[in-house]
Amino acid sequence: MNGPSGLGINCPSDCKEMFAAGTPITLTATAAAGYKFVKWQGGSCNLANPCSFTMNATTNITAIFEADKTPPVVSLTSPTTGQTRMDAINFAAQASDDVGVTKVEFYANTTLLGTVTSAPYQSRVNWNPQTLPYGTYDFTAKAYDAAGNVGVSAPVKAKVISGQLIRNSSFEPQVTEWTATNGVLTNGPTTMAHTGSGYGSLHLANIAGSTDSVYQPVTLPADAVTANLSYWLRVDSSAPNGTVSYDKLTATVRDTAGNILGTLGTYSSINRTANYTENRFDLSAYKGMTIGLYFQSSKPSSPLMLPVDDDVILSSPLDKSLRFYLDDVTLNVTQ
Repeated sequence: MNGPSGLGINCPSDCKEMFAAGTPITLTATAAAGYKFVKWQGGSCNLANPCSFTMNATTNITAIFEADKTPPVVSLTSPTTGQTRMDAINFAAQASDDVGVTKVEFYANTTLLGTVTSAPYQSRVNWNPQTLPYGTYDFTAKAYDAAGNVGVSAPVKAKVISGQLIRNSSFEPQVTEWTATNGVLTNGPTTMAHTGSGYGSLHLANIAGSTDSVYQPVTLPADAVTANLSYWLRVDSSAPNGTVSYDKLTATVRDTAGNILGTLGTYSSINRTANYTENRFDLSAYKGMTIGLYFQSSKPSSPLMLPVDDDVILSSPLDKSLRFYLDDVTLNVTQ
């Protein structure tokens, strides 16, 4: 209770004070953990908390408390029923309590995925398929108060799928997900593959200006948070370091009409490596679009060229047996 400066009540240690008539008084009832304020007994306060009045006579006022047995009310607002998400769940809940919410937990079936201790009750959870396989789950939110009461939301049935958008990412020849020129997809020799047995093989004819290509269209969700492209490339060449290369491999992003939206990389004998190396690119700028990932080998307008063989491989006498090996193309998206 607050009164004039230096005076006040702090029950249970100090429950009485003397005040001059006309003194303005404010009483505040604070419940212990697990209890809640019910009402004032005596005086004119009744249910108001804090209660303010003017001291004009001797007054006995008692704060009435009771054990808090009322659970919080909680509803899950994200995800929504029937929604499909890629590799991440954006949780959101609305929760209230007659005393106060201490935390909100988010669940997939019975597995706890996230906890928030203050409003707004939101949590982004990256999906781990090693812990929970991809599939359809009942998502719920649980809200707690200081007394340990628990409110549970109605379940929301939603689906989580892999955000890896590239089909047949390792170029297995028996799976026709890539559009390629004849003979591009192969499974031999397996020692040339990065993983598995398949890889792309662009066989260029010994003709100046010839090209071969392999591509796959993908649609990036408009609400994608991340869109990370990765492909593994190995460049073999017997040419000395720094030799100018003529045969090239170019990786581009194209629209549905085949127009180039961006060039990811151009490779030649200058980029040679002893082993596969990973190349990474952020494609989030293309979210909401259907794009084509396009890998094209090309020979310059020169008559002195050899055929290309092996896994996105280019070769010419000018390039000293230049070879490109491409494998494990992935595009991982989260929402």
